[in-house]
Amino acid sequence: MTMKMAILPGGGKEEASAAPSSSSYSSTSSNAKSPTSNKGTPTRPRPPALWTVNECKLWLGRHCGDLGVQYSELFHQNNVNGRALLRMNSVALERMGISNAVHRHEIWREIIKLKLKSDVLELRDLESQLASQK
Repeated sequence: MTMKMAILPGGGKEEASAAPSSSSYSSTSSNAKSPTSNKGTPTRPRPPALWTVNECKLWLGRHCGDLGVQYSELFHQNNVNGRALLRMNSVALERMGISNAVHRHEIWREIIKLKLKSDVLELRDLESQLASQK
């Protein structure tokens, strides 16, 4: 049996069979889907590209600690949703108003880690679909 790792906006990795608040990379907002379907089969919540501005703020606070608190309102003012978050780079962070280079680097590093985790899960899904077609 293989264990799937789940990715949270809060940064934690959890096994897919963990409690709902710690599974997958979806936010724990009240409008997020439950991590299990009615049949009890684990499902993966929405990918980061579909996150709302508030879900991105939640992720920022969980992954970037004090920087998340400091800059969460800036992300809100700039309407940074999941799609924008995944396209973010250091220059975009600077244009948003994050002038401290160290802060930009730390936030961007977390964004890159989120992209990588999201891409790995998407690749696994594609490989699984390909294997089931054979």
